[in-house]
Amino acid sequence: MLRRISPIQLYLWLLTVAGPALIIVHGLRWASHIWGVVIVGAIMVAASTLWPIKLGQGSITLVNAGYFSVFLIGGTIPAVVAGSLGQMLGWVKGFKGIRSLASWSIFSVSVLAGAYVFHHFSPLWVQASMFSLTFLFINNMLVLIYYLIQDNSVKTWQLFAEGLFFDVLSWVISAPLILIFVLLQKAYHTPGAILAFFPFLLITLLLGLGYNLYRSHKNTLTAVRVAAEIAAASSPEDVYRSMEKGIRETFPSSVLVMYRKIPHRLAVRRVHVYYPFEEPPPYKEEVLASEGITGWTIESRSSELIDDSEKVIGRFVNPRIPRIMRSVLLLPMVTDRLLIGLMVVAHPEPHQYGPPDLRLGQILATQAAVSLRKIDLLVETRHLSAKDPLLAGLYNFRYFQEALDREMRVAEEEGTDFAVIFFDVDHLKFVNDTYGHLMGDRLLQLVVDTVRLEIREHDVLARYGGDEFILLLRRASQKAAEMAMERIQGKVSQCQLDTIPMTLGISVGYAHYPSDGVAIEQLLFVADQRMYQNKVQRRIERGALKGTDVVNGPNIPSENG
Repeated sequence: MLRRISPIQLYLWLLTVAGPALIIVHGLRWASHIWGVVIVGAIMVAASTLWPIKLGQGSITLVNAGYFSVFLIGGTIPAVVAGSLGQMLGWVKGFKGIRSLASWSIFSVSVLAGAYVFHHFSPLWVQASMFSLTFLFINNMLVLIYYLIQDNSVKTWQLFAEGLFFDVLSWVISAPLILIFVLLQKAYHTPGAILAFFPFLLITLLLGLGYNLYRSHKNTLTAVRVAAEIAAASSPEDVYRSMEKGIRETFPSSVLVMYRKIPHRLAVRRVHVYYPFEEPPPYKEEVLASEGITGWTIESRSSELIDDSEKVIGRFVNPRIPRIMRSVLLLPMVTDRLLIGLMVVAHPEPHQYGPPDLRLGQILATQAAVSLRKIDLLVETRHLSAKDPLLAGLYNFRYFQEALDREMRVAEEEGTDFAVIFFDVDHLKFVNDTYGHLMGDRLLQLVVDTVRLEIREHDVLARYGGDEFILLLRRASQKAAEMAMERIQGKVSQCQLDTIPMTLGISVGYAHYPSDGVAIEQLLFVADQRMYQNKVQRRIERGALKGTDVVNGPNIPSENG
């Protein structure tokens, strides 16, 4: 049973057959003295194919200087042969099967079409112009049809426009080289053609060197600007956004995936993705040190430039992603020998990055690592400075004041309400004096743990001083505050330390905004007064004012109540 041929394969085979057929029909009748010119032209085509001049994310080749010079000297078939030989030599870099054959056939058809138009015009400059226009039209239309069959989208037309621009630029640069080639060949025959190769080589080298210098200068400016933005970042998200901006400017159409090191594990977790393609990004949430090239990079903390991932064993992130990233920069974010995370910069086409790009990526990755580490340490320092130094899960009063100020501003702007609750722990001095301060700290920790179970995660519990605590109930009504106060007091009264024969207790008081005041000082005063009233009431109920305060245990002096 014959295998079904896809439309794209059928199109490529038709193109492949068309080129040789037209050459055979035209015939191969040309003088032997043209062979030297053909060989020089073929070498020029091969050199341009093997070492294209990079411009941004595209490139130009000066193949026109080779085959069109041969065309002006020897005619159509020598030009096709020179171009074909040059392209075949270029296949040393990588033969892509039917795609390479179809590309050669497109070239042959375009040259033959240009030659046909060439002979219907005069003078020479008009003929050359019409040849180049015809070649551009036929070549780019056949390529466009290929891309439309493959993927009919806006991106296809963008690629077509970019390709057409680079082809026109190639003709403009090749024009003086073609003139030099023809004049030298007319004057000195084959030696002249050989001499013409050196201006071609010089222009190619100068253009490549000039672009590399421009690229290096631009990359340096980008690195300095991005480094300054990253250094000034106040959050990890700011670092990610600055890094994405720099990557998009430096490597257009590239993917950026940023991972952060998972604490206490040799693995990273995805935190930021820039994916400029239509399908959803397929990158894994977590990557372990044992997974492919990415895992090796995590483990070794060494940067890696992958020129073509299809030639590498062990795909770098996902073996099943729909759009394989052929060119990849793997950039560990390391500072002080500490792995902070990993940056992956990738492109779906091969050979998109070089050593200068790797060095730039390393600079940006290092700067990101330093900034992220600084932010982590700052967050940790702020967290520690906001916590009570002795009791876990408890803020200090300075942090509470900042939180209360913020809540007051929100309440004023949005018309919301909140409540403040004061409470102090009964008999702390007695426990400290009788059982020691470590036991007193255990008592306070038990109270704090009990209260935390009765409040919401966004409420703020802080130590006011000694045995007094203060609680901020965000967005709480007066009734909710009263219920919370009663619930907390009841839960604490049910607690007991195993080594102390006494029941715990707290005195509480609350103030509600705006019912009990609209100023912070006023609210704290009301809550404190209500706590004192509750303390007195509880003493009366227990008979504390009669001289003793016996609660499931020994006599406790009333001033400690």
